[in-house]
Amino acid sequence: MSTAVQMQEAQSKSSKAKAQAEVANAQERLDKYNERLSEVKSDSLPKVEVGTLEEVLTKMENDTEGKFAEVMFIPPGATSN
Repeated sequence: MSTAVQMQEAQSKSSKAKAQAEVANAQERLDKYNERLSEVKSDSLPKVEVGTLEEVLTKMENDTEGKFAEVMFIPPGATSN
């Protein structure tokens, strides 16, 4: 095998390895952006739960993660005209 052919094969392997690394990097970025997008989509709609006042107050007292930091109490009939 000639030196020129060997050099061409080495360059081909090197460029293939670089291309595979770039594809892997692009896939990682795509996965990360898709994860962010799904988080934004799920966070954009408010979560509505119905419960008794006592139940909600108990959950608020025991909340250590901040899930009940943005609770709103809406009295019956407040949303109807």
